[in-house]
Amino acid sequence: MDSHDAINWVSAEGDSDDDDSRRRKRRRESLEPDLSKPVRFVSTGYAMPSQEPDPVPGNAVAKEDEAGAEAEDVEPLPAMFGKIREGARARREEKERERDAAAHRRQAQASGNPPSAPGSVQSNATVANMMRMMGGYSPGMGLGKHGQGRTEPLEATVRLKNAGLGFVEGFKKPMLAPSKENLTPATCPPASTKERQHRWLKKDSVRKTPVLTRIALLATRDGEEPGEQPAVVQKVIDTRGPQERVLTDLRGLNGEQEMESNDAPMPELQYNVRLLVDDARIDVQRLHAQLRREREKAASLAREKEKLSEQEVVQIRQLKVMEMIAGALEKVRVDDAAGVLTLEGLFMEIRDLKARFGEEFKMCGIAWIACQFAHPLLIRFFQGWQPLQDPSVGLEVMSSWKDLLEEDQPYDFSHSAASMAPYAQLVSEVILPPVRIQGTNSWDARVPEPMLGFLRTWKQVLPLVALGLILEHVVMPKLSAAVESWDPRSENVPIDVWVHPWLPILEQSSIETLCHSIRHKLSSVLHVWQARDASAHALLFPWKKVFDSAIWEDLITRYIVPKLKMALQEFQINPADQKLDQFNWVMLWASTIPVQQMVDIYAGS
Repeated sequence: MDSHDAINWVSAEGDSDDDDSRRRKRRRESLEPDLSKPVRFVSTGYAMPSQEPDPVPGNAVAKEDEAGAEAEDVEPLPAMFGKIREGARARREEKERERDAAAHRRQAQASGNPPSAPGSVQSNATVANMMRMMGGYSPGMGLGKHGQGRTEPLEATVRLKNAGLGFVEGFKKPMLAPSKENLTPATCPPASTKERQHRWLKKDSVRKTPVLTRIALLATRDGEEPGEQPAVVQKVIDTRGPQERVLTDLRGLNGEQEMESNDAPMPELQYNVRLLVDDARIDVQRLHAQLRREREKAASLAREKEKLSEQEVVQIRQLKVMEMIAGALEKVRVDDAAGVLTLEGLFMEIRDLKARFGEEFKMCGIAWIACQFAHPLLIRFFQGWQPLQDPSVGLEVMSSWKDLLEEDQPYDFSHSAASMAPYAQLVSEVILPPVRIQGTNSWDARVPEPMLGFLRTWKQVLPLVALGLILEHVVMPKLSAAVESWDPRSENVPIDVWVHPWLPILEQSSIETLCHSIRHKLSSVLHVWQARDASAHALLFPWKKVFDSAIWEDLITRYIVPKLKMALQEFQINPADQKLDQFNWVMLWASTIPVQQMVDIYAGS
């Protein structure tokens, strides 16, 4: 080897070393993970202990060798071309799965077995082989070492976008994807697109379009026939019509309705008929509402008629009663005009009307009518009557008329004649005039017994208003005049003898008027009174409970206590010849004078 050859060999050896280093670098880079791609987990799998792993088909080994050769020819590229490479490999795998599925269908049709359902493990040989090698899967048996796992493949759950695993609302079962054979074949991309796909490859192996045989083409066409039944048959119940329909295919769901709509003759006429039907429906509804109102009105009128019928019956009865009452009163009027009406006959007739028609008797005011007829008869009956000398005359007659004419409820009488009850009005016109005349002319107030006897006798017969009129117009004027003319220094009869009997009967205002006059009279007498005069005690003591306590105390303190103190100061204590006159004078007033004032009297002396 000369120097030139040595140099060339060395140079050649250096080139070989450079090629080896570049090859090792590529191998090392291919072994390093690409961090720009997502992490993928590869299951190690395990083989069943009682079974040997199935041999890998030769075509699969050839495909893997071919893929490995292509991978060796591929130059390393930046990470941005990783997705293009992955997409190309995915398309190749998809085409291989389609070819395997078509071959299985052809074999199944040739053997007479039904094809596998789309999406099942049997329809995908690659997945079945991977599950058999790596997971120990056997068709018809469950996963796991002892076949205790599930036999059906996992089903994906459709969730909304960006929904987490905990989101349970809106879940639905996935629908089986249609088979590739039933899909419309996609349009082949132009040649320029295919060229652009593999433009980045250094060496692109020429791929030939697979040529399908007659049997494969017929199998593909049979798989694309529209009459192919789906693997899962679902029942659909159509309740939109007059009767329910059970359908097994959704394609004919609207067929009958479309046929009916297409077969409908004269749509304009049907539209007009519908308008007429709507108008008729509105009229029927309006008439129905009007009929309901008329029925309610008829029911209301029926109730009103029944009510008026009841009122008619009541009014007819009242009319008959009024006719009978009017007939009885007309008979009384005729007898009165003829002068044959008696007080007893009138009383019997009125009592009969009240017993038969009690409500109408009160409502029509028959008591007033009876008073008009009874007034002249009672005046004639009490003519010349002396009430103070013979108070019992006519008492029984007036008692019977009181029971007949007075109402059951008490009447709020006042002193006006217009507000009096019928009986009170009758008494005030028949009984009061004789009492007023005799009481004013012949009765002496210092002799109260005649007037008191009359009032006690007629107490149950006289109404309150009549009693008040007698006390106000007869008794009080006479008592007031007697008190004004009373002189305690000259009168022998104490004033309490003829005034005190009237205190239970008189009103409080009348009693206060009398007490004021009597206190004035007593003050004028006690002003000159001496302690030795015991008549003052007899004069004052009956009025202790009649006078007000304050007035009584003022009267005693002003006129009695000073005189008793003076008398007790003149009292001399002499055991040899003791005189108790002054002491007895003071002790006489012990029951009349308050205790505190008695203590002051003894303490001051």
